[in-house]
Amino acid sequence: GAAPVAAGDGGPVPARPEAARTDSGLPVRVRQANIVPELRDDPAASEAEDEEVVRPPEQVRRMMSSYQTGTRRGRTDAARLLGGATGTPAATPGPTDEDPEAT
Repeated sequence: GAAPVAAGDGGPVPARPEAARTDSGLPVRVRQANIVPELRDDPAASEAEDEEVVRPPEQVRRMMSSYQTGTRRGRTDAARLLGGATGTPAATPGPTDEDPEAT
């Protein structure tokens, strides 16, 4: 067949040059290396990525606080569901070692 095969010297297929490696031996990611040519360098996508959103510290604090509250709520709900389903008492929500800011 005419399919590209690695040469007898064990080298890679000519279409794919040897990738750079990290210190741990993993290949370094090359942006858009495995994407179809029609989707490469989409100007709409690159414009959105280049814009840096600068948020005021108070807005960031509110967003992170909401994220933390949602995470706690989800863990509490999951503990209740698991506790009720297995017949063991559910974990009681409250300050823990993971929450040093609770006063």
